[in-house]
Amino acid sequence: MALGTLRCTFVGCSFTGLWDGNFSAGHGRHRVEGNDFRELRGADFRDGVDWSKNQFDHGGSQLILTAAAARSPVVRDVALTRPDLAPLC
Repeated sequence: MALGTLRCTFVGCSFTGLWDGNFSAGHGRHRVEGNDFRELRGADFRDGVDWSKNQFDHGGSQLILTAAAARSPVVRDVALTRPDLAPLC
């Protein structure tokens, strides 16, 4: 999502479906908390989305990675061979 210089608030929202790209909190410029991302697929979460303040499917169909783990060749192989997993970085 490219929000540019806008300030947005996403609080208590439910996101579903396919999101092709990055969901950014703009390094704190946007408020993103209390949201349900468990049914969202294909999104990258960078730039300040706090995992502890939002809901993710940590044990199901989403793959939650830190930036360091995302660079691992093993992780890349899993992401390529398991398209049913939506990598969230």
